[in-house]
Amino acid sequence: MLSNSIVPRSLRPGPPSTSAAPSLSGNGDSQNLDDTGRDDTYSVVNGMEHMSLSPTNDDNVALGRARTHRHSGALKAKSDAYVEYTNKTLAPEQTDFMIQSLERKADLRLKRTYMNGVALEEVLGSAPVLTVGLKFLPGADKPQVSRTEQLDMEGKEADQRDALWRVDTAGSLLTQYSVSPDLQIVRTDQTPRIMARAKNQHERDGEYLDQRKLLARSVARKQNPDTVTIDSERVTIVNDLRKGSWDIRGLLVEVDWSSLWDLIVNYRNIIAGGGPDMTFEETKSLLETMIEDARRLCIRSPILFRMPTRASIINSENTRYGINHGQFFKTLVTSKGIKEIISHSAAYYNSLDTGSANVVQQYIRPRFLQMIVLLLSLLNNEDLAEIKVFLEATYKLKADRRDVELLILKVVPLLSINPQVFLKALVPAIDGFPLECDNIDMEEAHSHTWNIIIKRILADGYLLPGTVEDLGRKSLSWIIKWPEDGFSSTLIFDNLQYAGRLRAINDIPPVEVHPGSDCT
Repeated sequence: MLSNSIVPRSLRPGPPSTSAAPSLSGNGDSQNLDDTGRDDTYSVVNGMEHMSLSPTNDDNVALGRARTHRHSGALKAKSDAYVEYTNKTLAPEQTDFMIQSLERKADLRLKRTYMNGVALEEVLGSAPVLTVGLKFLPGADKPQVSRTEQLDMEGKEADQRDALWRVDTAGSLLTQYSVSPDLQIVRTDQTPRIMARAKNQHERDGEYLDQRKLLARSVARKQNPDTVTIDSERVTIVNDLRKGSWDIRGLLVEVDWSSLWDLIVNYRNIIAGGGPDMTFEETKSLLETMIEDARRLCIRSPILFRMPTRASIINSENTRYGINHGQFFKTLVTSKGIKEIISHSAAYYNSLDTGSANVVQQYIRPRFLQMIVLLLSLLNNEDLAEIKVFLEATYKLKADRRDVELLILKVVPLLSINPQVFLKALVPAIDGFPLECDNIDMEEAHSHTWNIIIKRILADGYLLPGTVEDLGRKSLSWIIKWPEDGFSSTLIFDNLQYAGRLRAINDIPPVEVHPGSDCT
């Protein structure tokens, strides 16, 4: 973005240049202003008409209008002179800079070598070059998220951004962020693990080199251990990370920094407090704050609450949540870090069995479990599998991927741009395989697919109740029918119940924050 000191005022965003013209009185004295920031005689100029905000009588109307036109003309003349003076005194090099900044420069190739996860000033030829796959989900605002869903429907290729963004973002994947038992975030270099994975690929790329070159590279590599090179031409942004062979790959989800960070910090605070060490009022206040954090996250990070995002998170590796700085993606928290935060919550949750049972059961436990489900929705398959036993033993929640997705459908409000996108994203989230696209735009196909989904979850012990109006039809009368307008949100799963052994899902109410709401 250009600095205002370089851009002439006539070209700057904001109020028109007339507001910046020198004072008509010729001095810098301020006037008495009312609550709106206007003085008692403030005039609003709109084209050729004028409205005086000061009290007047009929005798002064004509005189006021005449003075108004003269006043407007003088103001415009002074403004034109001021703009002309500003443009004439603008240095030529500043003008050139303004024009150059609007030009789209060629995306030049960029290489960068990293040692122990830190970028070096020079590129080492001996360092293996990684093949990197990235999937970037922009989620700054709802219109952008909707456009992304539309592009996915059309099957368009992902935007490759520029070489600097790809290299710096790929370089950040060399660092992992974990959470220690005292709930501190620890930065860890994972270059050695990545190198072990990339070594074979690097040697295959060089298998046709003569032995002298291979020996020279081997010696240089020993002198510079744990070094890798990122080449912009070998970093690709894709729509599906499962397609392609990558030395390292990562899912990058853009979120609102403050709301997600507040939610995680407050969660850490509540489990670090140790249950009995906090009074009911303190716990209640903190839980309400976390609900508010979740509400803000829902509004400010709509990508997290879109149905198509589920499949991306489920099947991803190196899942990261953060912000897009423009030049690179900055990680705030990873799926692995969230997994470790959840795993440290057992002591606090178990402590809720003591004290006032009625208060705990009716208020604290359901809301705390809501926060658990919100955090579980951010875990990929690998990290969820590592705490499966813990979740089932501690929270009495079935923790296979399919069961967790059904839990998320009930508790977390998810949206999509239309029923077709919703259904197409629902099937792989629950069943793990994509929905066939043949005739998917037909209402009969939608209804048939929906019936199959409900039958399958019923076989697993899940019942989706509905009203007489929802269930009223001749065949399959016990299944909520697919309406003419279809479903485009998970609100239909709010009353989902489970009849198996681990049935804590039945005690968790839906989070009442919906991305489509007007709350801010």
